[in-house]
Amino acid sequence: LLVAVLLLGSAGYVIAQPFQSPGVGGGAGSNVPNLIGCHGIVETPADIQSALNRLTIGRTWNEKVCLRGAFTLSSQINIPSYTVFQLDGSITMANSANINLLVTENGATQIEIVGGIIDGNKAQNPTGSYSIYIQETGDVIVRNLEVRNSKGIGIRILGDGSIRIWVDKVYIRDGDAEGLATDGTGTIDWPREVKVTNSFFRNNLRTDLLLTANSQES
Repeated sequence: LLVAVLLLGSAGYVIAQPFQSPGVGGGAGSNVPNLIGCHGIVETPADIQSALNRLTIGRTWNEKVCLRGAFTLSSQINIPSYTVFQLDGSITMANSANINLLVTENGATQIEIVGGIIDGNKAQNPTGSYSIYIQETGDVIVRNLEVRNSKGIGIRILGDGSIRIWVDKVYIRDGDAEGLATDGTGTIDWPREVKVTNSFFRNNLRTDLLLTANSQES
């Protein structure tokens, strides 16, 4: 797989060379891109979803979108399958947006969210919303980032289609609900094989960490 860059005005995205990473939950591993050397940079909020939408349709390999700087978002970002979403900076919910910030597409697979600060701006968003929402998504890694000031759950993992989720080196603080929670609703069963490692939680109003029995913390 060759490294390629497509410029979108002042923005762009990178297709990165894969390397073999440890499998979530001790599996055989999967190819995810090398996170060093973002040559194409997304610089404005409007470019984020555009860059994600312009990744190769129907791919079965990982491609990477890189963000650099401070972003204020008034609409949610939907992350598709086989995507590495890398943040070098911060994402903050706009005043009165009352949205979920980063959402994995329902039924997606092979997603990594890495780096930066995700700020739910709870003081200016009075209704419940999630900073990161993993819904019915398999093989997800969330790592090396901070989630703060969420009005709703900081990281919500929903449904039995959500399997092999690994949260590593994440700091979740000052939320008005759970810091991280796995759950099901109605006829939707609970997530499976969720692993939380090397992470720190502080001052989340309901509880810091709410995991089902088939999840683990270390």
